[in-house]
Amino acid sequence: MLTSIAIYPPLAFARVGSSKTPCAAFSWRSAKLSPDKPASTTLQPEETLSLSEDGTVSASVPNEVILKDEGGGFRPVCPFFELWGSWEEDGNTFDGPLTPEVLERFGLTLSDLTWGVAIGNLKPYHITLRESDRILAKRELSGDDTARHEIYGTSPEGGEPVIAHPTGIPMGAVQLSKPDDAFPELRLRFYAPEGVVYGPPDIDMRIDKALAANPDEENNILPWRDLNVPEDRQRVNPNSSWATHDMQTTVVPPLGAGDPRLNPSGLVASILNRVIGLVDDVGDGLVTCRIGELTAQARIAVGPPDFAPMNRPIVSLQDGLSDRETRQSARDETIPDDELETLVADIFERALETSDLMNKDAQNYRARNTNLRS
Repeated sequence: MLTSIAIYPPLAFARVGSSKTPCAAFSWRSAKLSPDKPASTTLQPEETLSLSEDGTVSASVPNEVILKDEGGGFRPVCPFFELWGSWEEDGNTFDGPLTPEVLERFGLTLSDLTWGVAIGNLKPYHITLRESDRILAKRELSGDDTARHEIYGTSPEGGEPVIAHPTGIPMGAVQLSKPDDAFPELRLRFYAPEGVVYGPPDIDMRIDKALAANPDEENNILPWRDLNVPEDRQRVNPNSSWATHDMQTTVVPPLGAGDPRLNPSGLVASILNRVIGLVDDVGDGLVTCRIGELTAQARIAVGPPDFAPMNRPIVSLQDGLSDRETRQSARDETIPDDELETLVADIFERALETSDLMNKDAQNYRARNTNLRS
């Protein structure tokens, strides 16, 4: 009998991009050290899986890693999720990737699987705490459905929902693989969205009105005239709590209006502390799979392209998780002095490299303003 199922990886990151070609897989390659040059990152192409229109899997190793198309469009990062399981057979316990052959041994077929993806953009809700400002996208697929399906974010009914468009806003796509002899594993691929901004249909009027009411703030308001939200992306309800939110006067419990802990500067598109109603297509959520009474889930996070640090990553995701779970092992282990000296020097070097990626003047300015308000 099949005793448990799991989705690997348990956490994956998707990166938005307007290119129609997903970014190829790559790994970090050790860079040659030079006394006159930094240890810059070198990327090494790795085996990359692709899905055809009907879900057939193919694999190749590209000659180079291309992060942007010639036209400037970022290639999105579109992760795969693979279904694994544990089962008992003839008194023995087995675990590994599930395949149609394994399912057949338990009287199951692909149609007995139900995959699901639920993505949420809760940034407007985080500011206003209004249920109508949630943006949620959901899709369920039968395990034998290998077509590509777009998913759209909509808002809960009732009140003034932040997304007024009847179909919502595109927040990516999902597709299941079609198992064959070469690639029998059961996989789901999440395709990241373009990485675009949506706004209310009266956004130009909002900018003009703000300028007319505050001519002394011309230098701060005029740059917003360069904002271009095409008509097909004007899908935000201008009467929603989000599009009418004043960050200085609107009271949002428990912290109250204008509290920097709730509204840190630089995270919200606003003119003179009034939100102008922009939302984007990023978010995070869950990938799930059900087989009868068994359920597995993994988390998906969708964010912008990320090419930093240019030198070396501070730690890997595995390092970060291990730091939370196995801290005692670092205390129990005896490290020789020469190895410890090298380790400490490496930590300081990585800290310096990370610091060099920050706009320190902007961070200082933000900290001073926060302290003055406090």
